Amino acid sequence: MEFLRNDNLVVNIFKTISNRGGMLLCSLITTVMLARSLEPEKLGYYTVAISIYTVCFQIVNMGMHSAHSFFLSQNLRLFPKVWGNSLFISCGSGLVIVLYAFASLFTDSFMGLSNNLVLIALGIVPVYLLNYYQSEIFIIINDIRFYNFLNLSVAVLTLAGTVFLWAMKKSEVMLFLWLQIGVFIFASLMGALRIRIKHKVKPHPSFQLFKEAIPISAKTCISCLLAYLVMRLNIFVVQYFLTGSDTGHYSLATNLADIVNIFGAVFSSLLFPQLMALVERHDRAALTTRLVKILTMVLILVAIVAIIGGYWLIPFIYGESYRPSYWLLLVILPGVILWGIIKPIIAFFNSYKRFELAIYAAALALVVDIIANVVFIPVLGVTGVALAASLSYLSSFIFWNILFRKQQRLIVQRRTDNETPR
Repeated sequence: MEFLRNDNLVVNIFKTISNRGGMLLCSLITTVMLARSLEPEKLGYYTVAISIYTVCFQIVNMGMHSAHSFFLSQNLRLFPKVWGNSLFISCGSGLVIVLYAFASLFTDSFMGLSNNLVLIALGIVPVYLLNYYQSEIFIIINDIRFYNFLNLSVAVLTLAGTVFLWAMKKSEVMLFLWLQIGVFIFASLMGALRIRIKHKVKPHPSFQLFKEAIPISAKTCISCLLAYLVMRLNIFVVQYFLTGSDTGHYSLATNLADIVNIFGAVFSSLLFPQLMALVERHDRAALTTRLVKILTMVLILVAIVAIIGGYWLIPFIYGESYRPSYWLLLVILPGVILWGIIKPIIAFFNSYKRFELAIYAAALALVVDIIANVVFIPVLGVTGVALAASLSYLSSFIFWNILFRKQQRLIVQRRTDNETPR
């Protein structure tokens, strides 16, 4: 475990996962309050609205988060330019609101949601994008303590607002969306003040840096959008082809399954700067392999807890009307676990600028998801949608696992050739 002793990676992972434990608790309670307040059908509408803004986020983000992380991890003097570009792109993303406002003149609704609801959902995009960019910056500059504080604050404020609306017996989806806007405005301002006051950095937008980032960000944008469509496309599929209650049940199952992604995201986000600091390929591969093993054990433990406790806890906590979500969770969970396991492997290939691999993996998963939906929905209904999602994650896992094992063999072969006496 030499790599893990020589740097702060383990400490940062432990601190971040501990912080995410608090976030996880807040998120679970928030989900309970939402389920109790909205019931399955309205929860389905809320989930569709959230999916709309998150898909738009993936588009307007343009993959710039990966380019910013790449440049900043190599040269911290680019901090002012990276932050300046983050502010500029976030403000520019507000254009999606204007575009939909124009489109709403010709249509009454979208996916069963009123235009007003969609516009509010799109209003979350700029503030969420800025908060996301700034959070990535805090990771790269190793301000992990504030990064953890900021993310925990978002979770606590969201929970507090949700509990307040529940206590006031407010069940309008629109109010919960306004709550999201308010929370992300607060988080964005806190992050900006931290950068300006603590790190004494002024934003300095750079069009040159923006142009240099495009080759990296374009690939990441496509891969992230495809990967996110794999996660969120099925929400729209259920909403369009099945019932609002099915959407509510499926959304709760996916929300619970996404908790697994927290661990994979933490490992990969903290691993990337560490990989960039290592020169030798075998060092990077060894560190990645060890973290994958640790992550696998963690995710298996989480899955066992979810499987054993979910049968009784889901109907007890969320209400008997949400019992079908447990069976959907059982179908989705294996695929989500496999998806979480490969997150450090994706970070490994990203450290070599192999961003196009993520496009191929996401495209494969999306194709598998679409085909599986066509095959299984007529037979299994919403369970077929869950099965399609799990199979798509499985295809992505196989893709990345094959690539990484091939890379490991190449590294071993090169080391052997170099050490052979001539």
